[in-house]
Amino acid sequence: RGLLWFQEPLGSRGVQLNYASGPLSVSVSWNDGIYSNVWNTFSGLISYSFGDAGTLAFDTSITPSHSLMQASQIYNLMYSVTSGSWYVGPYLQYQNYDSLKVRGLPVAPSADDWGAGVLANYTIDDHWSLGLRGEYEDSSGAGAAFIYGPGSDAWSLTVTPTWKKSIFFIRGEASYTTLSDYAKFGGFGLGFGKAGTKSDQVRLMLETGIVF
Repeated sequence: RGLLWFQEPLGSRGVQLNYASGPLSVSVSWNDGIYSNVWNTFSGLISYSFGDAGTLAFDTSITPSHSLMQASQIYNLMYSVTSGSWYVGPYLQYQNYDSLKVRGLPVAPSADDWGAGVLANYTIDDHWSLGLRGEYEDSSGAGAAFIYGPGSDAWSLTVTPTWKKSIFFIRGEASYTTLSDYAKFGGFGLGFGKAGTKSDQVRLMLETGIVF
């Protein structure tokens, strides 16, 4: 769950139609965004497979403003290819929050956010694989489009070795994130650490389970 994943709508209630013909697949949905209980969000995905040359995909989610919620749009362009033991998937993302006014009074300013990343996985043998992820994200505008505050930007690198046998797996993760800029309020901020004033963070994680 990286920087770009955090920006995306994670769950919604709605209806979806899917269509596939040869290398082309299309999905469209009318839903309530992020469980807002207001059905006014359109989302869609279109992808085209070039066979061994990989797959190109584009998706979007567009929500008009309602109540005290800003209008927002998010767009993703993704490519993925598998060659031998390697899987590589670069992607681009853009997000916009329109300014919000209530009875003519400004409540939230507009903001933009864009990012780029690449996922990679190398299969070493039947038991071991190594996952890699690198991401960069930047925001602009007076509003808060990114978790670290207006105008913030960050990049991260994650390494994920995995061992599996039959249905069991053990996966480790080492992740480093650094902020070039983040919101500050005197002795506090929206960065890392207890006071949110640190610009770097290392995370280590170990998980295990079964796949069924």
